[in-house]
Amino acid sequence: QDDVRQKVHLNTFGFFKDGFMSVNVSSLSLKPEPSPDDMDTLSVGFSLDRTRNDGFSTYLDEEVDYCILKKTPEPDVSVVILLLDIRNKVVKVRFSSEAASLLPKILFVSEENGTALNTKLLKTSELSSDSDKNSPKTSENTGDKDKKSKRSTTSSQSMIEQEHPVHHVERTFSFQFFFNISSDKQEGLYSLYFHKCVGKKGPANDQQLFSLDIDITEKNPESYLSAGEIPLPKLYISMALFFFLSGTVWIHILRKRR
Repeated sequence: QDDVRQKVHLNTFGFFKDGFMSVNVSSLSLKPEPSPDDMDTLSVGFSLDRTRNDGFSTYLDEEVDYCILKKTPEPDVSVVILLLDIRNKVVKVRFSSEAASLLPKILFVSEENGTALNTKLLKTSELSSDSDKNSPKTSENTGDKDKKSKRSTTSSQSMIEQEHPVHHVERTFSFQFFFNISSDKQEGLYSLYFHKCVGKKGPANDQQLFSLDIDITEKNPESYLSAGEIPLPKLYISMALFFFLSGTVWIHILRKRR
């Protein structure tokens, strides 16, 4: 509550196939409440990063002072950005289309019926590297104003952006999302971070406070332990039996020589 940190490490968990993570953001508020001008420069959201080993993400740690929410994901980086649009009261999910097969599909849960909200493609725009500002745009309406998905392509790099509505009551945001590991390619170590990036014209970082109430549940197919920790219980039991037998033999030897 009333935290000033720019980046908060929430969780790291290793997933096997058929594992899942559920994130329930029951309360997210900012203090003081951003003004309309500050909303354009203030960025608040989450990042879900998948690493190939049990080390920390180099993508998130390479630029400590840079706002990761404003950076376009690289084609070969497995990271999902969940940016909270305070003005429009939606969460924008961004990831590279090249890494889509390596990342799980994030689904949002509706508070009304508890079912996943399926985003639909509403707008597709292709941008060339020579004419980013003058390129034509095409749009297609699907009849669902609350659910949007947008894909943009810049030269050889493309990015997928999806929008999901969130619940907003009395300056507090709440939403819930989850994902399942559906293939062997998606297995790995996932890290969830919270980010708050202030703008140059808005309040300073130590003046923009946030309060976050979040509940995270993760599970592998047969265990609530992370992938790297699943063998540990068997190892601990084996070591306990080994020391128990060793102690029994040692006591027996001492009693015979007494």
